[in-house]
Amino acid sequence: MRTNMENTSSHRMGSILKRSPFLPSVSLKTENSWRAIGEFATKASLMSVEVLLRTPHAEKGIFQLKENFPDLKVGLGTVLSLDEFKRAEDCGADFVVSPGMTRELLDRAEEMEVAYLAGVMTPSEIQLLSSRGFWNAKLFPAGYLGEAYLKTLEGPYPHMRFCVAGAISEDTWSFFAQCVQVRSISGTWIMPQDAIDETQTREWIEKLETRHFQFSKFQSLI
Repeated sequence: MRTNMENTSSHRMGSILKRSPFLPSVSLKTENSWRAIGEFATKASLMSVEVLLRTPHAEKGIFQLKENFPDLKVGLGTVLSLDEFKRAEDCGADFVVSPGMTRELLDRAEEMEVAYLAGVMTPSEIQLLSSRGFWNAKLFPAGYLGEAYLKTLEGPYPHMRFCVAGAISEDTWSFFAQCVQVRSISGTWIMPQDAIDETQTREWIEKLETRHFQFSKFQSLI
């Protein structure tokens, strides 16, 4: 059904993205990997983390992160089916992320009012999302599409906001930060995927602080 209003699922996702200019994606390689992820996120003042559904430890890891780091927003990513969406709900995920989208997943997000970030690549997909009241989307793979492509979407879809992901790196993220519709940048390169020592932790945090400052500066100049 076409709507001119943002739905609750999208609004909740937008609120999370506003607080997360950088949204790290992580794979939990062992059953205890969640601890290093949570500890680093806390030290680095990260507000949100996306746990990828690519290992058998993802759901238990989300539960543990929510139990031990209650201020951290934790999402389940790489959700491809309705069953996986329901599993995200069952493990207590604060939000759900997909590389693409299906009407079935959109229906579930609307019905349950779960914060949902659906993946899009084409104007047709963006238009479908928009017509359903989903005004926040994951542009994927943004690195291959390029910032020029993203900027052309502002004309027909000025209300849409994007979390850009896929083939973006430490060397290219700043190009996307200069796009008015970019609300957040996501990737596995944003934070360490394994436990690191104190010296490495300080180095990572310094890089993150610099990126946050640069992101804010770029956005203020738009």
